[in-house]
Amino acid sequence: MRTITHWLDGKPFAGSGDRVGEVFDPALGVAVAEVDYASPGVVDEAVAAASRAFDAWRSSSLSQRSKVLFAVRELVAAHSDDLAFLMTGEQGKPL
Repeated sequence: MRTITHWLDGKPFAGSGDRVGEVFDPALGVAVAEVDYASPGVVDEAVAAASRAFDAWRSSSLSQRSKVLFAVRELVAAHSDDLAFLMTGEQGKPL
């Protein structure tokens, strides 16, 4: 079964959660993954990483931010079928 972990500083969190929860496919009623629950320390690390990222983002020029957002838009468009499949599995809705 796959494990869903946290993302910190743009990469998967290297540690493991002390507690996990099951992720169910609501259409089938079966567990399809486990998700790591965050400890207070992991939350603190995530907040610190977000704060650092915000400092870099706000000092970026408008043109640089626009390039990033347009790149995200292109990635979403390129992977829309994959995203729809993932969302269907998480929400139990028809594809």
